[in-house]
Amino acid sequence: MNTKVTGTGGFLLGLTDSRLLGLKLKFLSDVAALYGYDVRDYTKRLFLLHIFQLAFSSQHTRNQAYQHVAT
Repeated sequence: MNTKVTGTGGFLLGLTDSRLLGLKLKFLSDVAALYGYDVRDYTKRLFLLHIFQLAFSSQHTRNQAYQHVAT
């Protein structure tokens, strides 16, 4: 019984994380559109993903993403 509850909780938490991830990406896209960026352009969407990676990753990954964005 205890493992079923734990498994179900983990599954539901995983769903919540993916929904929050989608909301964060949507918000970032909406803000970029408000500032006049064409978010339908592939390069702009890729840039937004790098910005997202800068905000929500570990320090090591953040350093790599910053180097990619800065060049």
